[in-house]
Formats: sequence, C-alpha cells, structure tokens
Amino acid sequence: MSNYWDYIAEFKNDIDELLEKIRQRTDELSRANHHIIAAVADEKENPAKGVVFYAPANQGNIQKNNAGWQKLYIEAKPKGDDQAAYNTELFDKIRNKLNSLSPSEAFGAKLLLSDSKGGKATITLFYPTTHIKLPVIKPPIPLPAWLYTCYFEPYIENVADKLNSALNLSGPSFSLLAYSDEDGSDAKGVIYNKLGLSNPELAHVGHAWALKTYSSKAGGRDQATYKAELFDKIKTDLNSLPEQHLLLAQLFLTDRSEGRAHIALLYPQEIRPI
Repeated sequence: MSNYWDYIAEFKNDIDELLEKIRQRTDELSRANHHIIAAVADEKENPAKGVVFYAPANQGNIQKNNAGWQKLYIEAKPKGDDQAAYNTELFDKIRNKLNSLSPSEAFGAKLLLSDSKGGKATITLFYPTTHIKLPVIKPPIPLPAWLYTCYFEPYIENVADKLNSALNLSGPSFSLLAYSDEDGSDAKGVIYNKLGLSNPELAHVGHAWALKTYSSKAGGRDQATYKAELFDKIKTDLNSLPEQHLLLAQLFLTDRSEGRAHIALLYPQEIRPI
C-alpha cells in the first residue's frame, strides 16, 4: 500500500548545524501539509547525518496511541561521508517499508538512527500493528507526568530490542524514544512515556518548529551523568510543553567516541488542522 513517503537526507560537519537544518526541513515540510518522521546520528571525524521522511497529511483513522509494536532493524557499514551509500543501504529501505505499511502503521511509526566511528551505522523503524482505544473518563482526570527509562548496553541491537519491548509493555501511553552508539560497544537508549496520552485521530500538522537541545561530555556508561545532564532535562521540558504538540514531536540522541553527547527535542510551537 503506497503512502507516498519520501525523504530528505542532510549531512553536516557540525551536529548543531545539522539539528538546525533538520528543524528547518521539518518546518518547511509541515507547512506544506506533510507529516514527518525524523532521525539524527553523529559520528566522530565524519559528518553528522540526519533524515526526514515525509508524506502528505491525511485526516482519518490514524491513531497515535498504538500497540503491537514491530521493528525493522537495518545495519550497514557505509563510509562516513558517502551519502549515496547511506541512501541505498539505509534510507531507501526505510522508505520502501513505510510505503508498504497501512497509513495508521506508517503515521504511528518512530525512527532511530545511529553511527559509530569506524563501525556500523544502523536505522530502526518501530511501527504499530494494533491500536488501543482509551476509555472516555468523565469528568476528565489530570494525566500523570512524563517518565523515562534508559538502557545502557554493549551493542546497539540490544538497545533496539529493549526499546521495542518497552513499547509493547507501556500499555495505553504515548512514547518518545531515541538511541545512540558511541563507539560500537557503548550503546544507550531512552524512552519517555506519558500514561493515558492519546490522540485518536492525527488531525493536525505542526508549525513553527523549535528545538530543545542539551549536550554533555559524559562518556561510556556513566549513567548518572547522562541522566542529570541529558535525560532529566528533557523530562522537565516534556512536562512543561503542551501535550497535543508533543504528539508530533521527535526525539534525537547522539553520542561520539570521546566527544559530546547530545539530546534534542524537536517539537511544533503551533499545531493547525489538516
């Protein structure tokens, strides 16, 4: 089933420059009435890379509160600045998969990208196969706060497995997740959940996209520093931003061997009906 997904890939020498370019691309595509799914990775001594997949926004039974999560995990060894190889070995395959899914599966999907110096690059698409309908509670009760769980594993494929399991155990909640691969043997991931947050129909596109970005010199498996300098700060932001805007948000985690780790939340400051 074709959903008319395509993508734009960006390669920049500086991660901050790349994040800003991805923000610009997201804003342009959203203003043209597209839904977007984005991912970012950073690799020491090679360009940082990002990709934005986009498809025309269609109002309908596109449910963001999803279940029955499956993953498509792809790894490759393209050279750091070989954009054609990244396209062929990673991004083209994700585009083909998105266009084979039903609209509700594709529009509910989440995408993660990693790259490690001298090692492999990976891309993982998580997509839902069923939907959970939340009961209507009257009068409505306040939703609990955003919470997160982080994973530190030797290999990125272990993190992808943990994140997929977490999605399937999260019940009726909405999730944002990200992963990174520092040097091929120090991978980490994080998943944020808000219990009860649901939007039965994805009836909006984002405008005026903004970034919340934090960096750290944390390395290896220093979980306390990653939490204090990266993960806790994003949790604070999530709990302060409008819930409906966050249903369209994207989360990025990057890590470089002996370099900076970044976490970035890309979110719309405005939402408009399709």
